[in-house]
Amino acid sequence: MFKIFITADVAKEAKEFLEKEFVVDIHPNMEEDELCKVIGEYDAVITRSQTKITKKVIHAATNLKVIGRAGVGIDGIDIPEATAKGITVVNTPESNMNLASGVAPVNKFLDEGLRVGLATDVAGGSHESMLRAMTHAIQASKLRWRLYDQEVKPLPFERAFYLATMGGGAFFGNVGSFLDGYEFDAVVLDDASLDHPQELSVRARLERAAYLADDRNLTAKFVAGQKILG
Repeated sequence: MFKIFITADVAKEAKEFLEKEFVVDIHPNMEEDELCKVIGEYDAVITRSQTKITKKVIHAATNLKVIGRAGVGIDGIDIPEATAKGITVVNTPESNMNLASGVAPVNKFLDEGLRVGLATDVAGGSHESMLRAMTHAIQASKLRWRLYDQEVKPLPFERAFYLATMGGGAFFGNVGSFLDGYEFDAVVLDDASLDHPQELSVRARLERAAYLADDRNLTAKFVAGQKILG
């Protein structure tokens, strides 16, 4: 069973939610040598700034596939080592905004070759919609660029869509794309109710749906080729 190691205290609700699907162990503020002794059996680690995920820790984490950073900074994570090992960094933009913990420079992460996925946060967020997570990531990046750092450009829609599909899907294997050899995972949206006075391209319709669609527009859902909704 998938095992998650958490290096800091988290909300009770978050732990209970994770335990519905995963094995979860919480050991706050372990020293590097202690962490190296136990991390090898875990598939994912969720960390804060107090605990450093060093090159030595990543090397000892033989099963590690994803690092979840509770916050936006990654200075405590050995990025070259994580990148070389193909580890995914997860961005949860809404919870960052709700908790006033900052805005991750996601475009910079992607330019530096990091594997980045998009996620929602049950403890710090208000939804589980990947469409809303996409728009939150874009909006947060625009504010970061406008108010804080003009060196990192805002996240374009194409990259936000990638983060919500192939970026996060890479963690699970060949999912998140319609390419040959990938599982057929899909949602079917009916955007007929999203009126627009002009003819729109498929790309424009998809971007519009990301901002305006909700559960009422969802007509079907497929997981691994099996229709589970609609």
